[in-house]
Amino acid sequence: MSIENRTVPNATISNGFLTAQLLLPDADKGYYRGTRFDWSGVIQSLRFGKQEYFGRWFDDYNPLHHDCIVGPVDAFLPVGYEEAGPGGRFLMMGVGILEKSDERPWEFVRTYPLVNGGQWQAECQADQVRMTQVLCDTTWAYRYEKVVALVPGKPVMRIFHSLCNEGRQTLQTLSYNHNFFVIDNWPVGIGYAAEFPRPITGRFEVGAERVEIDGRRLTLKRKFQASESIFCVGIGGQDPAMPGYEMRVEHTLAGGTVRITCDQPAVRVDLWANPRTFCPEPYVEVKAEPGLSAEWVITYEFGECGR
Repeated sequence: MSIENRTVPNATISNGFLTAQLLLPDADKGYYRGTRFDWSGVIQSLRFGKQEYFGRWFDDYNPLHHDCIVGPVDAFLPVGYEEAGPGGRFLMMGVGILEKSDERPWEFVRTYPLVNGGQWQAECQADQVRMTQVLCDTTWAYRYEKVVALVPGKPVMRIFHSLCNEGRQTLQTLSYNHNFFVIDNWPVGIGYAAEFPRPITGRFEVGAERVEIDGRRLTLKRKFQASESIFCVGIGGQDPAMPGYEMRVEHTLAGGTVRITCDQPAVRVDLWANPRTFCPEPYVEVKAEPGLSAEWVITYEFGECGR
C-alpha cells in the first residue's frame, strides 16, 4: 500500500525554496510504528525546484516493519538491552520502552513489543514542525524534542535535536541518521557520489567491486542489480580538527547535490546502498546526565551540481 493511499497524520512546510512533506508520529495512525527508528522527522518528500531528494525505496509496506520508513531518519542504539533478561525492559529513544523477547543479541531487523511509548505531540508552522515525545517509566524518563525547520530565504533544512533526561539514570548511547536518499527516483548506480573532507580509508565488506574511490570522493561504477548492495563500516573521510562532521551527496545525472553537516563530531560514518536508495550514515554520541540535556543539529544545504 503506497503512502498516497493511506490517511496518516502529515504536514507540509515550505520556505519558498524547499517544500517538505512530513509524516508525523502517532501511536495509532502513524506511518511508521516500528521499533528500530525514531518515529519523528519522517520526510516522505523534499523538493528543491524540480529536484526530489527522498521517497519510497521499498516494495511491501507494513507500519511495524523495521525499515518501512523514508527520509533522513534518526535511530538510537538500545539502552539497557544487555542488562535485561528475557521479559525485561530496555529503551529505544524516539520509540519507547520495549520488552526483551529472549536471550538473543539485539537485532535491528526484529520487532520488539512496545511496553510504553510515552506521549507524542506535533506543532506545525508554515516552515517548521516541532515533534515532542515525553516518556516516564520506572527506570527511564525523558523529554525528546525534534524540530525540522526550513531556513528563511535559503535552500537549507535544519534538524534540531534535544534530549532532556528527566530520570535518575544517565542516558548514553549512539544516534545515527540513515539518510535514505532517493534523488529523482533514479536507480542507484552511475551518477551517485559521496565526498568527504579527508581521504576515504574504510574498506567495503559488501560490494567493493561496485565502488570507485579517488581520495575523498566515492562514485559507483554501474547500475545495481536487484539483489546487489554495498556496505562499509567506518568509511573515514572526516577531519578531526573540525568541530562536527561534514559530507556531500550528489547525483551528477539528475543534477542534485546536498551538503550535510552537524555541530557534533562523528564517532564513525557508515555507507550503505541498495538498488533504490543511497545512504551515508553518520553516528554521534548522545549523553545526558540526570537533569541535563544533550543537543545536536544536522544541517542539509541543497543545490545543483557544479554550483
